Amino acid sequence: MLFSQSYLTYEFSGGRFGDNLLAFLHGFYLAEKYELPLIYRPFPYSNQLQFHYHMPYREGEINAGYRLIEDESDLLSLQENVIYHLPYFSDFVGQQEINPHWLDIKIDWDDPMIKERIQSMVRPIFDVKTPQFKEGHISVALHIRRGKVFDGPGLMEREPLKAPPISYFLEALQYVEDYFYPTPLDIHIFTDDPNPKELAEELGLEVSYRVSGNSHDRNVIEDFFSMIEMDVLIRSESNFSYCASLLGDYILDITPTSRR
Repeated sequence: MLFSQSYLTYEFSGGRFGDNLLAFLHGFYLAEKYELPLIYRPFPYSNQLQFHYHMPYREGEINAGYRLIEDESDLLSLQENVIYHLPYFSDFVGQQEINPHWLDIKIDWDDPMIKERIQSMVRPIFDVKTPQFKEGHISVALHIRRGKVFDGPGLMEREPLKAPPISYFLEALQYVEDYFYPTPLDIHIFTDDPNPKELAEELGLEVSYRVSGNSHDRNVIEDFFSMIEMDVLIRSESNFSYCASLLGDYILDITPTSRR
């Protein structure tokens, strides 16, 4: 057991893989920034990722005091033998407005050293079966969130940036098509919707999707790392595809509020 040391850990929102992974990444970033040991808290599917087996400190192994981080400045003057708990917060401005009690901490994900570190850590422990890409095409991932099961009805009305309409994806695809013209697109749908065929029919385009067995709690790791392999990501303000955008090296990363 270590004594006279400060530590940092992170708390969850009660959400799914994207929320939990973002909480871990926030904790990792701030632990690196302030040179604190990170106490790792596992979450569903994290045992399928490389970092799960390489974190030196784990939840329940350190006997120390508790302090909830109320502002990033709390980490400038540390107390000894205290575990600093980082509450969950979002990187999306709109989510911060809906939840004004969340911390407002700016994370510099564009720091090349941080990106290299998280890309090396957040990797699957098994070979992921990715979609077959069409040779000579630009691969495009559409992350379409509908929330029919997990979020309950009305997600599109409550949080339209998290579940934007099909028209947003069609507009974004037109932009991508113009950007890469005359190279054709190879479009793949990733969704929590149990019936992705309906989404394909709404798009009215030639797209690939999982024909059977699609669900909000199945194929999570496969879909996540398949999206990362794409050339282009068109996403909503969902942490699942947002975390993919942090790890991927996309030519274009398109959101409802920006194009980059």
